[in-house]
Amino acid sequence: MVWNYKNQDIYIIKENEQDRVELGVFGPQLDSGKFIGERIIIDENDNNPVPTMINVSPRVLSSNLVYFNSSIIPAQGFHQLFKTSVVLPASQPNCEFYILHIFPNSFLVDPYQINELFSDNVQVFGETDLEIPVGVTSLKWGSVVLAKEHLIEQKDNRFEFNLPFRMRYQPVNSEGSQKSHVVASAPWPLIVYACENMVDDGRAPLFAPTPLPLSLLFSPTTEFKYILPQKEFFQRNIWPSEAVKVPVGQLDHLKFVERWSIFFALVGCAWVTWTIKRMQIRHSNDDDKID
Repeated sequence: MVWNYKNQDIYIIKENEQDRVELGVFGPQLDSGKFIGERIIIDENDNNPVPTMINVSPRVLSSNLVYFNSSIIPAQGFHQLFKTSVVLPASQPNCEFYILHIFPNSFLVDPYQINELFSDNVQVFGETDLEIPVGVTSLKWGSVVLAKEHLIEQKDNRFEFNLPFRMRYQPVNSEGSQKSHVVASAPWPLIVYACENMVDDGRAPLFAPTPLPLSLLFSPTTEFKYILPQKEFFQRNIWPSEAVKVPVGQLDHLKFVERWSIFFALVGCAWVTWTIKRMQIRHSNDDDKID
């Protein structure tokens, strides 16, 4: 049932206690970095009305004691770590803990390096060519990284996950431009518990759909419980992100790069030739002494 909002009360009576009632709000189209929310009043069993927030992802575990923070270090250069620290909730039976990173195409996650560090616990999807610079037509996708973690209880109930990545080379600046860096941003990861729902009633949740790409990576019966960023970084329902300053070359410097490259290549060849010649002379003198 759909009602137009006219500041009126809406009463819903369940005929069967087993029935499920879902409440939602239709609003303007928002991007994936925002959550839709509206204030409603729930009055149940003649209790005092309590203000309640209904979101598109209501199954959250976050509170003042359960949250996560992320940062990228260093904030400039080509090789970085995406550090994530999670303050964990109480144990979640029949659920598995996942961290999902979604990177734009300026970021590069090396699947070979990830496999060496994390074995089969981390999967990398997306662009596999490690040498394509930004701006090339064939570079269309970034990377999706799904990390499955087996949590071990710790004294402070914290979990740390550090993901190494690199930045792709940016196009060189045009002549006359003095810009030395460009800024590339990546969102904080999604932190979820994936819980397999043993009872599939065939009714997809209308107001809490599984977002992409989780809906592509898990079965339709999977229910998700989200951990949200710490409140200080999650203002106005805008998902936080981290920025990296990526050095860029100057087109004006290209002629100097070419000349010095040729110079050092010639010097290197001369040094190798001289080293080989010196070794040949030394071996020849040793042979003369033996004779």
